[in-house]
Amino acid sequence: MSYELDPLPYEYDALEPHISEQVLEWHHDTYELDPLPYEYDALEPHISEQVLEWHHDTHHQGYVNGWNAAEETLEENREEHDFSSSGGAIRNVTHNSSGHILHDLFWQNMSPEGGEEPEG
Repeated sequence: MSYELDPLPYEYDALEPHISEQVLEWHHDTYELDPLPYEYDALEPHISEQVLEWHHDTHHQGYVNGWNAAEETLEENREEHDFSSSGGAIRNVTHNSSGHILHDLFWQNMSPEGGEEPEG
């Protein structure tokens, strides 16, 4: 038996700016690690190719793997109607999804060309 959620009682954009439409629609069967938007050696000498490759391919990939595993546990719990491990799985979703999203933002905000002086 699969568990289905009722549709939201409002339009996706009704909660903006508090919760964006993108967040409400953001659910996938599995999550994947996107490639870097630049080459691994593009940030040298500030971040070495070796460090960037490890940080992206191993550390960041770990968040993606953890998120997928936690979502799989939650799906199994719903199918089996056994929620004894759901608390831990929800904590793992929270930890790993935030790690994945924050790393995506990190990669997108790094630039081989640098940037302007920060203000504020």
